[in-house]
Amino acid sequence: NPGDARVAVEVQQDWSLVDEVRLWSRRFWVRLCDVHRGNGCLRALPGSHLFNRGVRGHGQGFAHPGLADLIQERYLVDVPMAAGQAFVSTQSLIHASPPNDSPDVRVAACALAVPAESVLWFVGVERGGSEVGVYAVDDEFYLSHHFGAVPPVERRLALVERAPEPLDLSRFAAPGTP
Repeated sequence: NPGDARVAVEVQQDWSLVDEVRLWSRRFWVRLCDVHRGNGCLRALPGSHLFNRGVRGHGQGFAHPGLADLIQERYLVDVPMAAGQAFVSTQSLIHASPPNDSPDVRVAACALAVPAESVLWFVGVERGGSEVGVYAVDDEFYLSHHFGAVPPVERRLALVERAPEPLDLSRFAAPGTP
């Protein structure tokens, strides 16, 4: 239940919103209250924004679920923030957050920026989960579509096989290691 503040956000990479092989999207996460581990601050894997920049979509889940617990336990770092601070990242950053164990509501404002020359994408899992559909959408799509709804087939740019990049954790330093 996304409305339940006590629910943790599992290890994930967000959906591809542009062709990340050529371009970068930017996500701005502005905290409107102080956040720390006890109330569910963001936890991130430094350097992971360079990993698995292919097509990722709604309903796909984390590309390497067998490594999620290890990443959570050994590789994520807390990103505590004061109200008014912003965290800027890409959709490809591996991240999670613990549940909000405080009595206070965690509030944030989010924004996304994509290069003007990019085609904005919606990527959704199709055909029994073995392929993802890449659709061209406009800015209004993300303001008005029903969560998980797929755009009309006429907007589909490609249907591609799900092929996440292998994850070699030796590329990342566990916190507290040289």
